[in-house]
Amino acid sequence: MSNWQNSSPCPTPCQRNSTKSQVRSVIRHPTPTGEQCRDLTQTTPCTDSDCVGSGYRLVTGEWSRCKAVSGECGSGTKHRVTSCINNNGFPVATHHCSNQNVTTTDICNIPCPPICEPTRYSYWSACNETCGLNGVMERSRVNEGQLVECTEKWTQRQTKPCNAVPCHTYTWNRSFWSECRFETERGCGIGERTRLVECERNDGLTVDHEYCILQDYPDANRQGVLNQILSSVNKTLLDIYTSHRCDKPCPGDCLVTSWSPETSCFKSCYSLDDAAFSISSRSVTSPAMPGGKPCPVNLIQERLCLKEQAVCPNYTWRTGTISGNIRTREIWCEIQDQGSILNVTGGCIESLRPASSLDCEPQCTASGAICQEGKCHCKDGYEGNGQACFPVSGCDTDDHCPLPNTFCNRYSQCGCKSGFMLDQATNVCIESNLIPDGNEEAGASPTSLVPNNSNDVEQFEGKSDIWKWVVVASAVVIALLVVIVSVFYIRRRRAGEVGFNPIPTISDSDFPLSKMVKDVVTKC
Repeated sequence: MSNWQNSSPCPTPCQRNSTKSQVRSVIRHPTPTGEQCRDLTQTTPCTDSDCVGSGYRLVTGEWSRCKAVSGECGSGTKHRVTSCINNNGFPVATHHCSNQNVTTTDICNIPCPPICEPTRYSYWSACNETCGLNGVMERSRVNEGQLVECTEKWTQRQTKPCNAVPCHTYTWNRSFWSECRFETERGCGIGERTRLVECERNDGLTVDHEYCILQDYPDANRQGVLNQILSSVNKTLLDIYTSHRCDKPCPGDCLVTSWSPETSCFKSCYSLDDAAFSISSRSVTSPAMPGGKPCPVNLIQERLCLKEQAVCPNYTWRTGTISGNIRTREIWCEIQDQGSILNVTGGCIESLRPASSLDCEPQCTASGAICQEGKCHCKDGYEGNGQACFPVSGCDTDDHCPLPNTFCNRYSQCGCKSGFMLDQATNVCIESNLIPDGNEEAGASPTSLVPNNSNDVEQFEGKSDIWKWVVVASAVVIALLVVIVSVFYIRRRRAGEVGFNPIPTISDSDFPLSKMVKDVVTKC
């Protein structure tokens, strides 16, 4: 005989005199000499727990066929599926019926004929369903003769139920946001809006949030994966947060924008060791007045996220249009995130920030400088920082000749001033009378500071100074010759009148100009 099984539950509602019946079946009919089978049906009264209880009851299914633990016969097990329902007949979570002791597995026995020994079972196959009551796993074995030879070959297969869970789908239900509720009686300042967010099963039952979260993760049931998924949930991206801050400025308070939507998960573009995070930002729209609430210090907040989901951020400075005659414009920092563009505070490199004014203050007065985008820059052909610009080659003004006693000559080259000459040994302009004779003989007389590429200019200026001395010396020599000829003519004429006398020799003592001529020629 089999064990007693519930054939009918107590009626709902039930009375004290209500009954429930149980049935059992004949597994093996008796022999003529064996013990005869007893009653197959019995009726028992319903207990108080059946009629009153807690409003929930356990419903059991039929027992499965007995499955032998080893082989096709002998000791085995049988199973049945249970579900918990309320008084309205709707299924609920099984923990509501945890106080009702009902077994889902029982021991059974299959008689074994004296035949060959079976081999070991193979490993269980994968479950053919992910949910429902049709999921089964299978394993098999064959018979082998040891002491006796098998008269018949066979293959024995075993199955067992698996993934016996309801096939449900889950959706989010979100209520409307409430009005802003403030903490003070003034009706202004910082407040909070709230809403109700629920996870609803397809049969209308409200369940825990994790069911809606985990239905998109097939591997969530694996050990260690569930907690990792639940700990990294971004409620902002899933739009399941139940409260957010709202504010109504009090008179004189600092005004700031609301926190921007949380960005995607970002990581460093240069280091693999830095943590990944998502960002929200806000900005000050109006500073605080005396007596008002001061502006917050924190305008950026970060939240850690998984590096595997992180991307490298792309920050860019943006400029607005020119505003009127003042020639000013707005400057802000943008970030591209998931195809959208967000204005953020921070992130962009401050040294690369464009100027907000297109006019240069102070003005660009340096030679070769020009105002561009609110900053002084050097023109093409010039180099420098914009405040001081120098030609790439040559000079425009004396300021472009930094060495002492130099000036910019008519050839746009730096040369020595008048009365100074370039000392080849030190490459410095010094007074002409201070250059050693050895340097003069070596030709250390050019006045231009330009190296080998301007030898023509140096030679021209050097030659022009030498010709000045040659012209002066020639004029003096001609004047002396005229004087000498005149003196000679006058003396000879006088000698013809009074008689012939030899012309005396002119000595240095008689004519001191001869020594002057020698000095001039020597200097030339």
